[in-house]
Amino acid sequence: MIQMHAFLVVGLAAAVWLLAWKVWDRKVAVAWLLPLLLAVPQVLRSAQQIGQSSRSFIRTQFGWMSPQGDWSVQAKYWWINGGVFLPLSIFAFILLPSRIRKLTAPFFVLFGICAFVVFQPNDYDNIKLLAFSVCVFAMLCAALFIRAWERGVFGKCGAVLAALAISLSGILSIAHEWNSSWRIAEPADLEFGEKVRTFTPPDALLLVGKRPTHPAFFLSGRRVFLGFHNWIGQHGMPIDPRRDEVREMFTAAPRAESLLKEHGLRYVVIGPPEREEFGDALNEQFFKDRAEASASVADYTIYRLR
Repeated sequence: MIQMHAFLVVGLAAAVWLLAWKVWDRKVAVAWLLPLLLAVPQVLRSAQQIGQSSRSFIRTQFGWMSPQGDWSVQAKYWWINGGVFLPLSIFAFILLPSRIRKLTAPFFVLFGICAFVVFQPNDYDNIKLLAFSVCVFAMLCAALFIRAWERGVFGKCGAVLAALAISLSGILSIAHEWNSSWRIAEPADLEFGEKVRTFTPPDALLLVGKRPTHPAFFLSGRRVFLGFHNWIGQHGMPIDPRRDEVREMFTAAPRAESLLKEHGLRYVVIGPPEREEFGDALNEQFFKDRAEASASVADYTIYRLR
């Protein structure tokens, strides 16, 4: 098994280094070919997954996640998100010795590629590649600050101010997370999860909405017909038919009753996740009319169908 993002970065870095140092001999060839041969099975598997994905993995996207527009819009986006960090990294790259430039050049190439090409269905996941560049840029800035520190009082003041400027956003982010509370489950969710455990047998199959922290399965351990499916299709699994069937059942489409029987669905949960997902199209009365029993906690109700 390989970590695909690290594999891509190492492969790109090795290619740029070969071009920069113009070194090619038998040892270098072995160092290149052996990892490639070992990676072939995983690469083929990933290629198959990419080909079957419901969303395109690799595509061009000018400016990555920036608003689409002319160069002024792009420049504003990168300035807001990069601040002085990117200019300082470029300045350090130019100023530092040739050996350092050759070592760090691949990560500028990687950054440039990621600014125009998205490598995952979700564009924000490019950060998994950009993180390698950011780490190297941070080392370049650190080397630049060391040089500045050795140049007297003004150099020391400049190094301190620049270090604070590129660290402040991270400090503010950590402070925000430190003072934030992200609950996975509310007390009512815990209570409903316990209710589902007592109301259903251990092998029960539930019809629920797609919220990933839905208490009906997250806290009860029961199986679901289809849960959170946003990423399943990206892994080559054909979920569209089942997703459409879930909608048909929750909205009481003409095939709803036959689908419930076909899939052996006797337990249906309706709560905030289902109301949020299906809106006004949700037909709870359809399940009430066919239920032999039900149990409720707060805004959640589980129906056992006849």
